[in-house]
Amino acid sequence: PGINCSGKTIPLGSIMIGPRPRNYAVKVNRKVARLAFKRAFTDRLESGELKVIDTLSVPEIRTRHVKEMLKALELDKRVVIVTDGVEKDVALSARNIPGVEVIQATWLHPYHLLGSGCILASKAAMDVIQKRLAGNGAGASK
Repeated sequence: PGINCSGKTIPLGSIMIGPRPRNYAVKVNRKVARLAFKRAFTDRLESGELKVIDTLSVPEIRTRHVKEMLKALELDKRVVIVTDGVEKDVALSARNIPGVEVIQATWLHPYHLLGSGCILASKAAMDVIQKRLAGNGAGASK
């Protein structure tokens, strides 16, 4: 009586206990996430690794223009460029440079702040970030 094989396999090739997808997500409370963002931003600000310029724009979509801008600002480490909205020209120009990431201010995360060597932001992006730090602006509830 019964099957004469291990319990892992069943005849005809099916598997008795197969792999199941696993969710590794961890819930982070909203207040804790805001505090993490504030601390990471303050750390970058105090260490002098935050540079603010008037506008982030390139004359045309060329990687060379972004490289020249970063060289003029003496940014040779890993750089996160923060924009206030969708800056398609800047994003397309910077995507081919290793260590450079372009992100909108509303999507800025403590991971981006702590994982970068320097942060380059426009004045408009800094306004959005200040609203987030005050807790009453775009992206404040994230």
